[in-house]
Amino acid sequence: MKFRLLLPNPSRPTNSVQLVTFINRERIKIGTGVAVPTDQWDSSSQKIKAGNDKSLVALQSELEKAVHQIVMLHNQLTVMDDDELTAAGFREAVARMRKGLKGASVRSLSLNQWVDELMDQVESGKRFTPNGTALTIGAIKRYRVVHRLIADFRNEKFGNRQIKFQDVNVQFVNEWKRWRAEGATLGRRVLRKPVTANVIRNDMKMLRMWMKESCHLGLHENRIWETDVMKMKEVQAVVFHLTPEELDKLEKANFKALRKGTKGPKSTAHETVRDMFLMACWTGGRIGDVRRYPEIVMTAWNENGGKCPDSIHYVQTKTNSKVIVPLLPMAKRIIQKHQGALPKMPNDAKVNQILKEVVKAAGISRTIQLVNASIDRQSARTGKIEDLVSFHSGRRSFATNVYNMGVLSLGELRALTGHKTEAMLMRYLNVTQTEVSERATARLLEAFKGS
Repeated sequence: MKFRLLLPNPSRPTNSVQLVTFINRERIKIGTGVAVPTDQWDSSSQKIKAGNDKSLVALQSELEKAVHQIVMLHNQLTVMDDDELTAAGFREAVARMRKGLKGASVRSLSLNQWVDELMDQVESGKRFTPNGTALTIGAIKRYRVVHRLIADFRNEKFGNRQIKFQDVNVQFVNEWKRWRAEGATLGRRVLRKPVTANVIRNDMKMLRMWMKESCHLGLHENRIWETDVMKMKEVQAVVFHLTPEELDKLEKANFKALRKGTKGPKSTAHETVRDMFLMACWTGGRIGDVRRYPEIVMTAWNENGGKCPDSIHYVQTKTNSKVIVPLLPMAKRIIQKHQGALPKMPNDAKVNQILKEVVKAAGISRTIQLVNASIDRQSARTGKIEDLVSFHSGRRSFATNVYNMGVLSLGELRALTGHKTEAMLMRYLNVTQTEVSERATARLLEAFKGS
């Protein structure tokens, strides 16, 4: 459904926002019932200029909900009803909806059709969180993934017919879990990778949210989202990090053995990935931010008179929060080695492939105990760091190694890593809650020693 949001009387201090659309080529206006301050209305984006004003943020959220209900009702009528929708019929349906009358359409909207419309809002920037704030990049990506999965699941399991809300029952959920856990192959070609229980848990969280929202909008009465079948406990993965000794070994490693033959070309990619991974290990940067380090560091280098600075500062891509990261001696050595011009990395998949080769060539082959995160069992298993390491291991290594130095509190360390809460930071640390308590106790007793 295409529409615009307009203010009917821009000269007045407040206006009730109207939704303008076409029904069967007839232009109609539907009042949203939400009055907004005229001077706070952004006509280009069709939103309230809320800023940090909580009352305006709440008002924007209320407007989004009102618009969403109108759009969903339109889709319910046009997609599922046999009769052609008229402007008069749509106005009557809106009136019935606002009076709390059910049965605006004799047939219910399907799950995949409703999600398709919801995704139109996501892609056009008209989907918000319950607090009225914009969706994060990560949330939008997750919306897209589950949206695509619903289409694939419908095609494979439902013969491409509509998935009705009442179809989402215990059998549906369990079949989804198995479908995701087993993946799909065609000969040697992987069509869909098998995933762990934690990934399926994220699927369930999204499906539960969508089933709950559509239920509250009156599109169905299926309350499976309240049951335990869609609730999955998180499987706590074993966190590992590279120790300072292993990082020192990695820094001194020689990659001549990785050449093609004794006289093959030198692999600059291996040295590039090694150096940038070490930067992540000693600054705690995510791969998306480390990719920006060449520009960030060069700017800081030039501002410092062509010398390595003591710190770098930037806005994190994922959280949009500003961090100031001190450059420890290990990170400074990498920067000075490149004279401030850090190399650019390959794509993410290539980086993680090369990193495994780099760690193996450095002789880091420690074996750790892991958890089986399949949906069938959670038995213990083991693995080697050279096979498990990824670029994100650098961020975990930074957090754990700096914490183990004993010079920063969790709150101070969180300011460097950019985590929103200490609980989120604790999940990164390769330390137990007991170890944290023991260290805190020792520091407190030391502070009061002699009192």
